[in-house]
Amino acid sequence: MAQRRAAERAVAAAQSALQAAQKQLTDAQAAAAAVAVKTGGLTRVLTVGINYTGTPYELAGCINDATNMAGQTRAFFPACKEYRLITDNTPEKPTKANILAAIGWLVSGLKAGENVLFHFAGHGGLVRDTNGDEVSGRDSCLYPLNGRTLETLTDDELRAALAERLPEGCKCLVVLDCCHSGTAVDLRYKWQAPAAGTMTYTEDQKYSKTAGQVLFLSGCRDTETAADTVNKEGRPCGAMTMALLETWRTYGPAIKLKYLLWDVRKFLLDNGYRQVPELTTGSWMDMNAVWDLGRAT
Repeated sequence: MAQRRAAERAVAAAQSALQAAQKQLTDAQAAAAAVAVKTGGLTRVLTVGINYTGTPYELAGCINDATNMAGQTRAFFPACKEYRLITDNTPEKPTKANILAAIGWLVSGLKAGENVLFHFAGHGGLVRDTNGDEVSGRDSCLYPLNGRTLETLTDDELRAALAERLPEGCKCLVVLDCCHSGTAVDLRYKWQAPAAGTMTYTEDQKYSKTAGQVLFLSGCRDTETAADTVNKEGRPCGAMTMALLETWRTYGPAIKLKYLLWDVRKFLLDNGYRQVPELTTGSWMDMNAVWDLGRAT
C-alpha cells in the first residue's frame, strides 16, 4: 500500500509539473502574439517622384506628390520608421535599377502582419506586349529616369518585383499617379462602380492570386492620361495623389475599401478632371471591409 501511495504521489507531482509547463508555454505564446501585433502594421514606405528636371519631359508636381504621400503616412502611422524617398533631387536617383532595388528593400524579409506602401508619381506609358498577356497588345509601364534618358519599367516587371514577392499575411498599397496606369501591376481582380453606391468586379484568371493582400490604385485608365496640376494652396501636384490624400484625410487611416474608389473618383470629377482611377487587387477583397495599413491583417 505504501508503495502504491508513493507511486500515486509521484504521478500527481508529474501531472502538476506538466500543467505548470503547459501554462508557461501558453503564456509565452500569448506574449509572442502580443509582440507580433505590436510590431506589425505599416513597416516600410517607398515613395518615388520624378519631375524629369532639365529634360524635354519635365513635370512640376511629382516630387511634391512623393513628399506629400510620405508626410501623410508619417502622420497616420507614427510607428513606421523605415522610409525611402527617391526623386530627381535625392542622392539616390530614380533610375530603373535603383527603383527595382528599392522595391526589393520594400518587400524583403517581411513577416506576417507587416505592411508596406509604394507610391510612384511621374510619367507612364504603353509599350508593346512581348509575352501575350495583354488583350490590347500593349503593356503599361513607368518611366524611370537615368540622367536625361527615359527607361522603361513594365507592368510585368512590376508584378514580378512587388506583387509576387509580398508574403502571405502582409498588405501592400500601391499608388501609381501616372498616365496609362490602369492595370500597371497586372492584378487578378478589377473593381468597378457602374452606378452610384455599387461595386462589381471582373476576374482575369491568367494572373495568379497574390499571397499577400495587394491593393493598387491607379492614376487613370490604361487609355487615359493623368493630370499634373496644382492644389488649393497653388503648389504643383498630381491630381490623383491630391484626390487620394484628401479622401484619406476625410476618413482617417482606417478607410473602407469602396471609398478609395468612389470618393477618389468623385473628387476628381467634382474638380473638373476627366481621368478615372482604377482599383485592382491581387486577391478577392470585401469592399465593405476596412483597409488599415496600421494594423496586422
